[in-house]
Amino acid sequence: MENASFATYRLALNGYARKPHGQPGRRVANRNRDRRVSKLVSWGHWIVGLIFASAAAGCIWDIVGALVIRGARFGPRWPDTAFLIAAFGVIFGLCSWGILKWHSWGHALAIGVSALEAFFGSWAALVGDADSLFPIITAMLILIWLLLPPVRAAYWQRVQSPLSEL
Repeated sequence: MENASFATYRLALNGYARKPHGQPGRRVANRNRDRRVSKLVSWGHWIVGLIFASAAAGCIWDIVGALVIRGARFGPRWPDTAFLIAAFGVIFGLCSWGILKWHSWGHALAIGVSALEAFFGSWAALVGDADSLFPIITAMLILIWLLLPPVRAAYWQRVQSPLSEL
């Protein structure tokens, strides 16, 4: 009996609490969950999140550039495609936020956006637009990464990185 109380006391000093029936406490479970996230998942979520964030920043820059350049030439007027570009910027920003914060809706939204981008990019390449090859390759690589089993498990089991709580 003395050994059990000493072990419980030592675990409590180290920050580990035991639940009834010998199950590990919350801190142990969180530490084990963090170990299950592979480097491919951990590094990939930063890369994909930053790609979507740069796409959102690019959309915003396109709108600002169109307003400034068009405004300098033809007077201040909102471009016809600015609302569509703004919508894409918001969607890319939401994808980035969801991916970086380990949200399952961000994973699903990123799969949808990447699939649509790969489809329409492939369609443009078939028509003869050679400029769409880099976005197609990027969208396909993102889609492949998003559909990997460890990535799906990390997003749908709500595995959280310690840095995602910042």
